[in-house]
Amino acid sequence: MTRSHPRASIVIPTYNHLHFLPKAVDTALDQSFEDFEVIVVNDGSTDDTKQWLDARRHPKLRVIHQENKGPAGAINTGMQAARGEYVTWMSADNYCASYFVEAFVAALDSNSDNSFAYSPYYVIDGQDEVQSIYFASVIALRELVTRTGHHRGNASFMYRKSVHAEVGMYNGWTCDQDMWVKILERYKSVFLIEPMYYYRIHKSMATQTRQSEIGEESPRILQNFMQRNNGGVSEQILSRMYPALLRNSRLIPSALADLSARMFNNGLRVEALSYLKVTLSSYAIDDLLRPLLNFIALSMMAKIDPMAHIQEALASNKLLTAEMKAAMISIAQGAILLNGLKSKPDIFLIEHETMPLKYDMPEIFSYTTWKNGPVNKPLPAL
Repeated sequence: MTRSHPRASIVIPTYNHLHFLPKAVDTALDQSFEDFEVIVVNDGSTDDTKQWLDARRHPKLRVIHQENKGPAGAINTGMQAARGEYVTWMSADNYCASYFVEAFVAALDSNSDNSFAYSPYYVIDGQDEVQSIYFASVIALRELVTRTGHHRGNASFMYRKSVHAEVGMYNGWTCDQDMWVKILERYKSVFLIEPMYYYRIHKSMATQTRQSEIGEESPRILQNFMQRNNGGVSEQILSRMYPALLRNSRLIPSALADLSARMFNNGLRVEALSYLKVTLSSYAIDDLLRPLLNFIALSMMAKIDPMAHIQEALASNKLLTAEMKAAMISIAQGAILLNGLKSKPDIFLIEHETMPLKYDMPEIFSYTTWKNGPVNKPLPAL
């Protein structure tokens, strides 16, 4: 590729972060890889950001000044201006390693089927002191969609710019989480196992100052996901959310039980109970205990008497004998009785992440091996 079309583009949106911005820009420009560009989008900063950027000169650096449009608007401006085959963006209060671009380009080049690459990252404080390495960043689509429990977002990533033609651009205060969902429900990803990025925790970061906006928008991620999939979840989409199903389809009832609890906690209570009721009416006796307990727990949390619905679902289940149905009714009655005696409201709810996550491990790529050892395609983790 020519210089007018670099392999990679780094977009840095910034608003009043001049205290941190120089390190973000300097590390983005100081890369072991040559064929890239850096685009800084000054989103209407009221500090001295404009003056500092206008005085900064570098052949790989482009600067765009605009009126304040918010984080998503600033990212979109940068992405639309980006000329790279691969793109990423980094917050102005964070910074990247000198091998960031080289490693991510290598990871994406290693397999043309992968459109999104991501890695662990260092967690730092306001004084650049490393506090930890965040390795729990392996992305599970179901956690991105539902934002339930320890959802796994990511701060260190790069992807093919071409995906925007299908998934659209960034939107809102949860724009990153929403974008990862839209990408991963359509495209494959690769996990780069070495940390590539430094993520700063400080009082003025958006996740601290915009908690109400983020909390308000979060349930819409699941709602929009459902709308894009015709209001439901097909077996294909369910398999993207629970990769274990590709190896063992008998786990579908367990996956539906888990997904229903996540939907319930995101406000889709009617839909969640409907999925569980359909599960109770459709699967064999070996697969029904977890859905049954979740249906009871969620129904009673919603102050709905579950017994009539359970009886109706089991009555229509053609895979169960009369003896099996009677046993399930007996179990349900006992669980409902115990549910009324307990002190914790969700004690019978099967917890999230009970799925066999060993099958959810991503395709992995090692920059260290690529740089120093034999060239291998990305491998599945065990």
